[in-house]
Amino acid sequence: MCNSDAMTTISNLIDKADKETHLVLMPIDRLNLENVRYLLDDVVLIPKSSLNFDSYRVIYTPEYWENQLSRKKSINLGQFGSMALRIGIEDFEKSDLIAFLYRFDFQKIYNSTADEVNALIRSAQEFADSILDLIRFEYCRSDLPDTLPGRPGHIQSKIGTSALFALDKENGESGIIAGRYLTTVVSAGIGLDMDGVYIRRVVNFEGEVGIIVKRALEMYRNVLESNSLSQKVISLFNLFEFLGHPDGYKNMQQIKGNVLIHSSRTKEDYHKKSERIKYLTKEIEGDSQSGLRTKLVHSGIRFEDIFINFEEQKKILLELSLYCGSAIQFLIDNSHLDFSKVDLLRSDMKKKIGV
Repeated sequence: MCNSDAMTTISNLIDKADKETHLVLMPIDRLNLENVRYLLDDVVLIPKSSLNFDSYRVIYTPEYWENQLSRKKSINLGQFGSMALRIGIEDFEKSDLIAFLYRFDFQKIYNSTADEVNALIRSAQEFADSILDLIRFEYCRSDLPDTLPGRPGHIQSKIGTSALFALDKENGESGIIAGRYLTTVVSAGIGLDMDGVYIRRVVNFEGEVGIIVKRALEMYRNVLESNSLSQKVISLFNLFEFLGHPDGYKNMQQIKGNVLIHSSRTKEDYHKKSERIKYLTKEIEGDSQSGLRTKLVHSGIRFEDIFINFEEQKKILLELSLYCGSAIQFLIDNSHLDFSKVDLLRSDMKKKIGV
C-alpha cells in the first residue's frame, strides 16, 4: 500500500539530486519499521510497500534485458548478471529500504562489466553501512545479535545476491542494478525495533578524527556480526589497539591509557582497569599463565574452553565492549577536531584524575 509520506520523502530527495548524484534505494531487512525514519537529512529509512514504483519510469529490469536479447541486441556481462539473478521491483516492494543520494555515472553503469557492477553495489553498501554503523553502535550489544539490523542491499530471498534501485533525475529513468556480492547474514532474533531510534550526533567521516571513527565503527560492526565468541574477543582486542594508537602498532601497555581513560572516573578506577588489561594481554610464551589475548591469537584456544561459565564469557565481552565503546563515543563527540586536539583532551582527562 502506497504511503504518501514515503512518496513525498523520496520526491524531496530526488529534488536534491543532480547530473552526478542520483537517488539510490537499497533493501534492508531485520528492521521493525512502521514509519518513514530520517537518519540524516539525505538518508532515510522507508517501510516496505510504501512506494509506488510505477511513478519512477522503471526501465532497467530483468524483463528489459530479456527483451533486448530476444531482439538480437547484445548485452554485456553486467547486464546479463542483472537479468540472470531475477531481482525485480517486487523484491524492493516487499522490503524495507534505505534511501540516499549517491554519486556515480548512471548511464555508464548499465554498460559495465560484472566486476564494475559489483564494485558499485559494494561502494553504495559501504556508504549506507557507515550511517547504519552509528545505529548499531548506539543500540546493539556485542553479546546479543538478536537486535542487529541486516546489511543494505542484501536480498533476503536470494542468498549471495545484492542489489540497488537507482533513479537518474536528468533523464527521468530508473532501474535495478544487481550482482553476486556476498554480505554477512544475521539470522538470530528479529532485528532492531526502530521506534525511538535515531542518530544522536552527526559525524563528519571525511575529517581526520571522522576517518578514525568510521574505521572504528566498521571494526565494531565486525564484533557485533561475528558468530564466534573467540573472534568477537580477538576483534575487540584489535579494536582496542586501534583506538589507542590509530597511526600504527604500539605495545598494548603503551597505549592502553588512551582507551581506558574514557571509562575511568577516578585514579583508582583507572589503575584497576589498567591492571586488568595488563593481565588479559600479558605474553608469556609457552606458559599457561599467558593472557587471554595470547591464548586466543597465538595458542588457538577457544574462548569457550578458557571460560566455560556463560556469565563469565558475557562479563569479559561486555567489559571489553565498554572500554572500546567509551573511546569510540569520545571520538564521535569530538569528530570535528584535529587528532592533535583529541590527544590534548585525553591528556587533560588523565591529569584531572591524577594519572
